[in-house]
Amino acid sequence: MNFALHFCPRCGVHTSLTEQLSEVVECSACHFRDSSPSKSLFGRSEWDTSDWTNRLLLCVSPTERKLRLLVCTTARYSFPTCQDSWFLAALACAEEWADAETAPPEAVSLEQRFNSRPGRMEVWAASVIQCLADPIGSVFWWEWPDVYPVAADATRELFAHPFVPLEWNPEWFTSTVRDLAAHIYAERDFSTMPVLGDALLDAGCDHQLIQDHCRTMKPHARGCWLVDAILGKS
Repeated sequence: MNFALHFCPRCGVHTSLTEQLSEVVECSACHFRDSSPSKSLFGRSEWDTSDWTNRLLLCVSPTERKLRLLVCTTARYSFPTCQDSWFLAALACAEEWADAETAPPEAVSLEQRFNSRPGRMEVWAASVIQCLADPIGSVFWWEWPDVYPVAADATRELFAHPFVPLEWNPEWFTSTVRDLAAHIYAERDFSTMPVLGDALLDAGCDHQLIQDHCRTMKPHARGCWLVDAILGKS
């Protein structure tokens, strides 16, 4: 569905607008009448460029699984060269948790290990604690401004563009497409994304959003919206 969000300049409350925008928008919370609503709109161009992760998430309906994977993806994007074994183990544990919907046995001990680190906690270690938080919904905001753009890019990786119409054709999901998606998900082999794009094209899918996502140079991650859609994950 095409829509835009209007953020009240006075109180910040958002309102979903699905009809043609009028010259004046009244806030449902404080009743402030915005006479220049176009300046307070959040739509397609804002989704593509905004670093405001909270506003991006208001445009979608994130599940518990997606929120945990979002925190994990942000950590991976923020510290791509970090090879600390405990960092990697904690991320793997959190991603397993996201799919299993219950905490793996090692989750508590991993969280305790990071919480008990002496001295000032490094940002990468603090990010791991957020990945292992329970419930995840209360802690997916990031305390470090430098991470905001990273979290926004992670959001665009995990959630399909809400302002671009996309109707899935079951004929696109051939056995080849499903097998490739399953391989990418299980092995985190995102180098295969262009091959998935070719397979979708062979199946008749030439949707620009899908093809562009398969061939983007930006990093992918567990929970990629396209792979999830093919595998029926939410």
